[in-house]
Amino acid sequence: MVFEQAMMIENMPPAERARYEPRLRESQVVLIRTLISDQLRYINIAKSSADSLLQLINDILDLTKIEAGRMALSKLPVSVVSLLEEARSHCMGLLHRQPKPVEIVVDADDGLPLVIADPVRLAQVLNNLLSNAIRYSPGGSPIDVTIDTGDAPTGAVVRVRVIDRGPGLSADDAERVFDRLYRTDEARSRVDGGSGLGLSIVRSIVETHGGEAFVETNPGQGSTFGFTLPVATRSS
Repeated sequence: MVFEQAMMIENMPPAERARYEPRLRESQVVLIRTLISDQLRYINIAKSSADSLLQLINDILDLTKIEAGRMALSKLPVSVVSLLEEARSHCMGLLHRQPKPVEIVVDADDGLPLVIADPVRLAQVLNNLLSNAIRYSPGGSPIDVTIDTGDAPTGAVVRVRVIDRGPGLSADDAERVFDRLYRTDEARSRVDGGSGLGLSIVRSIVETHGGEAFVETNPGQGSTFGFTLPVATRSS
């Protein structure tokens, strides 16, 4: 259409051309903006697909290394609260993509002890749990994260719970939710880009640190995903 207008104006007398040239320029600007908008949309789609594929590849590699006992861990005394704040910042992009705002509310006991963990891998655990909760939380509902201490057969532990208000899980789903590639909702996973490996990685990393991953849930009442890690001692 713009090309046809340009050809028509090109054949007009100069006086007539002067009247129509601003309209042509305006049409050209609209066309360029439309093309740029479409191009940006396709670029964003391609980037999102590439990011999802890269994440899937990284998840597969991580899980393979963990299960083969080949993942190198640099265990240090670390603060779970500090790493949680970093994980919350990391998930801001996913939070903003929700139809309605989702808030992450943290309730941590005062004076929490440190744990012995690889900070990079513990951050990965927290990222995966927060991402999972965000994907399955109704828009506008908060995600509660609690951090406290408890006792386990092996001694004192720090316990982290990530509580969502999503659809919850059936008893069968709860039994299998940490299994590799297990998805409770195939359609939802395709839309949200879940790989089906995130929770399996959570369990594997936590267990290599001597902790335990767990889920507490009821259908229609949300889910609580969490883990425990041994408290750092002077000897460790």
